[in-house]
Amino acid sequence: DVFNSVALPIGHTPLDRRWQAVEFSRPTAAAASFAGGLRGEAGIARAEAVNAYVNARVRFVDDSVRWHVADRWSPAAETLASGRGDCEDYAIAKLAMLRRAGFAEHDLYLVILKDLVRRADHAVAVVRTGGRFLVLDNGTDRLLDSSDIADYRPVMSFTAGHAYLHGYRHDALPAPVDYA
Repeated sequence: DVFNSVALPIGHTPLDRRWQAVEFSRPTAAAASFAGGLRGEAGIARAEAVNAYVNARVRFVDDSVRWHVADRWSPAAETLASGRGDCEDYAIAKLAMLRRAGFAEHDLYLVILKDLVRRADHAVAVVRTGGRFLVLDNGTDRLLDSSDIADYRPVMSFTAGHAYLHGYRHDALPAPVDYA
């Protein structure tokens, strides 16, 4: 389970409409061509290339500044064409490109989480490859193994037509965070 959590399937979430509107969005022509050209590469190399591609071409802009609303999820082509978006827009664009690069739908995840360091909501793309969950974050071009990240707590994830809430086994609770 991603971020050492336990994923519990759920039927409906408050974010279903937003996810359904962008889940199968496609990248722009240039991004699609780039991602399609990665199909012969190893899984990690494809994921690294997609992460770096999107991070280099999209500038972070909060939805409240760009759209004058608290939260808006943009389709991949819109984010890539405008070169602007917030964290879930980066993640959605990366997922679309990873799909085009040949990853199976059931190996791609949009994860909504809490960033314990920044004390903020955040979203990342996660791809399962080589038996690992690798995080594609707009904050770094490095791929991160989700099991090595202690300051992200997944709340909800979406993949292949399914939604999950995340929790922890009672005997494997993460160490408490001191906010003092």
